[in-house]
Amino acid sequence: MSNKYHYGTIPTLFLAAILTISACNNGTAPTTDTAAEAAISAVETASTVDAVSAAGESEEMILVVGASGRSGVYIIKALEAAGRSFKPMTSNIERARGKVDGDYDWIEGDVRDIDSMNAAMVGVTHIISALGATKFEGPNGPEFVDWGGTKNLVDAALLAGVKHFVMESAAGVTQENHSMNKYGNVMVFKLKAENYLRDSGLPYTIARPGGLESVDSEGKTITLKQGDDMPNHGGFSRADIAALMIAAVGNPDAYNKAFEPIYDEAATTGGWQPAFSDLLTDAELSQQDP
Repeated sequence: MSNKYHYGTIPTLFLAAILTISACNNGTAPTTDTAAEAAISAVETASTVDAVSAAGESEEMILVVGASGRSGVYIIKALEAAGRSFKPMTSNIERARGKVDGDYDWIEGDVRDIDSMNAAMVGVTHIISALGATKFEGPNGPEFVDWGGTKNLVDAALLAGVKHFVMESAAGVTQENHSMNKYGNVMVFKLKAENYLRDSGLPYTIARPGGLESVDSEGKTITLKQGDDMPNHGGFSRADIAALMIAAVGNPDAYNKAFEPIYDEAATTGGWQPAFSDLLTDAELSQQDP
C-alpha cells in the first residue's frame, strides 16, 4: 500500500480566517469589522470555530526561529497581523532590524549554542522553526545549523516544557539521491533533524514544502500529501507555508505528522481542519506496506 495520501484541500481564504479569528481570541481586534465578519463566516462554513478557538491560547508565546530569514519574515508578519504573542529570534539583531520592516522585539540567539537556546526559551510555549543554513559548508552549513541547531532547539524546548514544535523542512528530504545533497548534504541533515525531533517525545508538526518563493499568497487551493515520494516541484509561496505552520500551532490534529503541501487546481475546495485531522501520524505511516 502506498504511503502517499492525497488529502483534503485548504483554500487560503480559510488560512487567513484562522489568523484573524486567532487574533480575536487573543483579545486583539482585527483591522476592520468587515474583515473580521468575513473571516468568521468562512470559518463557520468550514465548521472550525471550536478548533480555531482552542488554538488561540491567551497565554501562548511562540518562539519564531529564523525570524529574519526568507520564510521567517512572512511568519512574524502574519503572527503580528493576527495579534498572536511571539518572540522573533535572529542571530544578529542589528542585521535583522536593517532588513525587516517593522518594530519587533527581537531576541538574539545562536542555535549552535545550547546555552543561548536555553536562554531563549524563557516563557515560550510553542516554537515555529524556519531554520536554514546560509552556507553549504563550515559553521553556517547544514551540519551545524539544520542538524545541530535543531538538536539544540529540541533539547532546550524539552527542558523548558514547550508544548509543540512546528518545523519547516523540505520536500524530498527522505530521498538519498536528491540533487540538493550535492550541496553540503543539506537534505541528509534536514532528515537527521526531523528524526531527532520525532524521537524526542515533544509534540511536533513538520511541513515539507517544495521550492519556496518569496511572494504573497495568490489564494490557490492547497492539498496536503504524505510519503515524500512526489516528483520535484516548486513555486510554493512563503506566505502560504507561513499560514499553514501558524494554523498547526497548538492544534492536536496536526501533532506528530509530516506533510508536503502542493497547489492543486483540480482539488475540490473544502475546510482546512480535515487537512490536519485526516492525515496519518508518522507512526501510522511507518506501519504502512511499502
